[in-house]
Amino acid sequence: MDNVVVRDGMALSVVLMKSRAKAEARPHVLPLASLTSLSKHHFTDQEQSRCNEAPTDYTTPPWPSLYWPIPLLGPQSYYLYHPSDIWRFTIIWTLLLYAAIHFVVAGWATTIQLRNWKVAWIIPPIYAIIGGIEGIVAGSVVGGLLGGVYNAGYYRVSTWIPFIWALINALVLILSSFAIQGGL
Repeated sequence: MDNVVVRDGMALSVVLMKSRAKAEARPHVLPLASLTSLSKHHFTDQEQSRCNEAPTDYTTPPWPSLYWPIPLLGPQSYYLYHPSDIWRFTIIWTLLLYAAIHFVVAGWATTIQLRNWKVAWIIPPIYAIIGGIEGIVAGSVVGGLLGGVYNAGYYRVSTWIPFIWALINALVLILSSFAIQGGL
């Protein structure tokens, strides 16, 4: 009969036992069937809701709530627990970074088109509208995914995570603006 050696709840190796008597003499050896009962612990709805809950004194930190990651004066970190907060922080950061990128590009395009004043005045509003739409779409997709993944894994989210993902969105926007000959 196959048996599994279990120590501290972890399976270490499979041992072939020739008789049931040897397995009963060693209390740390469990039959293979009992190992499956160890790995199939299902949370009740009440246990699962406690894993996902924010602390009782939790309030959503104000935006941006970025903190210096190296604690100089003790713990000073801020965390997000609700998917809607993660989504909101990601959208705000994405819109802010997309606005900065589109502002720079609109300024450059306007200076190039200064000779044609009929076209130059329309460039900044068009870039602002396009940047806003792109920011809302990209921020919503990434923020929704972040909120869903962290909520499903019962993790708390540092306020730096939405900022970093908005920065990644902005870098993808910049990289996608270049025409690359030869393809990827």
